[in-house]
Amino acid sequence: MAHFNSYPERAKLLQDQRINVLAMEEISESPKVNSDQDIIGRLAMAEALQPFLGGNTIGGLRVRVLGWSEQLHSSIRRCGNRNPRSLRILQHGLTFEELDAVGPNALYFYDSQDFDDPQNILPALKKTGTHLFDLD
Repeated sequence: MAHFNSYPERAKLLQDQRINVLAMEEISESPKVNSDQDIIGRLAMAEALQPFLGGNTIGGLRVRVLGWSEQLHSSIRRCGNRNPRSLRILQHGLTFEELDAVGPNALYFYDSQDFDDPQNILPALKKTGTHLFDLD
C-alpha cells in the first residue's frame, strides 16, 4: 500500500528513482458501464498479446508500457491478468541503454498519441526483433 496521500515524500522518492507504483487507493472498482477508452485499451492489449498466447510463451514474455495515458490503464490491467513474466510501466525520457527487456520475448506497448520518442528507442527496439504495439 503506497498511501501517497498520507506520505507525499514517499511518492516523490519513488518518482525521483523512476519507480512506478500503482497505489491501491487510486484503483477503482470496475464500472457497471465501460467507457469506450477502457474497451479500446483492453482490446488493444488482447491483440498485442495474441501472438504469445499459443503454447506457453506468455509466461516468458516481458511487457513494458511506455509512458502513461488514461487509455493505457485498461491495457495494463488486461496484460496483468494474462500473467506475463514481468510487466513494467516506463517513464518518458529513457534511453535504449536503460531498457531491460529486448528481443523476441519482449513487448513494448505504447500510445503514440501520448508517447513521443526523442531518444529514438522505438527504431532501436525494432532492430533487435522486439515486439512493438501502438495503441493508436
